[in-house]
Amino acid sequence: MNVATYLLDELARRGVRHLFGVPGDYNLPLLEIVLAHGKLAWVGNVNELNAAFAADGYARTTGLAAVALTYGVGELSAINGVAGSCSENVPVVVIASAPSREQIRSGAPMHHGLADGDWAHFLRAYTEVTAAQAVLSPENAIEEIDRVLAVAETERRPVYIAIPSDVPGLPVVRNTPIAVPPTLLDSGPIQVEFLVAAHDLVARARRPVILLGHEAARFGVAELVQHLAATAGIPVAITPMAKGAVDEQAVPWLGLYNGAASDDEVRAAVEDADLLVRIGTRLSHLETAGFTARFDERRVIDLRPAHSTVGTVRFAPLPLRQALIGLTDLFTSIGGPLDHTAQTCRQETTGLPPVETSAPLTQAVLWPALTAALQPGDTVITSSGTSFWGMLDQPLPSGVTFVAAPHWGSIGGSLPAALGVGLAAPLRRIVLVIGDGALQLTVQELATIERWQIPLTLVVVANDGYTIERVIDGPAAIYNDIAQWDHLAVVRAMAGAEVSGTTARTAGELLEVLEHWQYRDRRLHVLEVRTAPLDVPSRLRTFIETLAAQRRSASA
Repeated sequence: MNVATYLLDELARRGVRHLFGVPGDYNLPLLEIVLAHGKLAWVGNVNELNAAFAADGYARTTGLAAVALTYGVGELSAINGVAGSCSENVPVVVIASAPSREQIRSGAPMHHGLADGDWAHFLRAYTEVTAAQAVLSPENAIEEIDRVLAVAETERRPVYIAIPSDVPGLPVVRNTPIAVPPTLLDSGPIQVEFLVAAHDLVARARRPVILLGHEAARFGVAELVQHLAATAGIPVAITPMAKGAVDEQAVPWLGLYNGAASDDEVRAAVEDADLLVRIGTRLSHLETAGFTARFDERRVIDLRPAHSTVGTVRFAPLPLRQALIGLTDLFTSIGGPLDHTAQTCRQETTGLPPVETSAPLTQAVLWPALTAALQPGDTVITSSGTSFWGMLDQPLPSGVTFVAAPHWGSIGGSLPAALGVGLAAPLRRIVLVIGDGALQLTVQELATIERWQIPLTLVVVANDGYTIERVIDGPAAIYNDIAQWDHLAVVRAMAGAEVSGTTARTAGELLEVLEHWQYRDRRLHVLEVRTAPLDVPSRLRTFIETLAAQRRSASA
């Protein structure tokens, strides 16, 4: 067995069926083996940055993805997308082809490098955005591949594998025992200590609340959270990054918690709970609206991927799944009668506000109308601007999946991510909601989406530029302007195919389109929705105003 085949076998064994990337002379020996291997289909992206974003979307859907890049220019083009995967706990395997071993040893100034003979500049760059790195040889390939893939699966972060260009076809050397993927230490005794510490808080709790973060979905425990909430009757609030982690219709639902930018009822229910169970919640700038969350940690049980905390006492190593199963059993066995008044905060959908059908379309109408048109089996993907914040408050129907990358927030990443999601879940309709500014960064990947016949409905929010930036600063500044496109013509040109499309400028036009919105074929559809440049979702405006108040307070 050669080195590349062993790597491809291990990826396939973990559920990877597609390989994203762009060919380059350094990775052609690897790609020849990929084509002969047969278990991973070569996708072929229009550029490396888009390949990284597509792999991110794929991994969010299946649990693992891989992207193949050429030396220097290719891997640096992709590093932005890989950094986003690192920041949001998405395991992507970066396979970077390097100069040959002799070229590396001799310090030859190879093309695509910095012409100084040091090939490892880019390896060092990737150490900042990946959880593990390896440089393969026939002698270490088995051990190193096993090691880095185990890290990707355990830590849910990207890893980096460099393969010198003369190595892919060489046979592996089994001169060392095949490595067994590392496992966490026996956490049984630590779990017992954790549950003993949590016992009194659980037993006394009458108004417990679950605050759910994105790590619950990334580490595969969202269904366990949903079971705990539904069976114990514990209300659930989510942070922005956790949108879509649980079925909002299947649990006692509080809504969105976002620090001081939360609705008053939700903030009171979360911060005044006599027991707050935080599950996979990273208290970042985004999640807390500028660190405005106010928790009494003495009443908090905090579950994270590798440790848990009760009050101020930390228990580690303790895997998230193990801690959550134990805590669920604790609630089941000793949980007392709960005061369900917090559930009255549940944010029920009120449907569309009264609209004048001939009036210009507003975002207040757009988001509830779009949500009402979704169907079970749809996947909604949003860009990090107004579309994410517009969908954040909308109650998702059961069976609808939600994908976004709001913490990293790299503009344009959602379009190639839709390719990855579509390949990972080929039976689902993809509804991509993207701003006109974001579309201009990555629109070329529509060619790949059409080539793979992804059932994509593209909703372009056309508001003449970077609206989210206009609201933050420079509402009329030239730096927030973009070139005006004929979106349907551009999509047709990029896709190289006939594309159905329409434009909605009024509420009535939007409602008419959505009434017949049943696209389930393998074609690309475009819906352009026109809104005013300074029209934003109320949730976004509240978030921005909260951050502004924090800055004023800090400078006072």
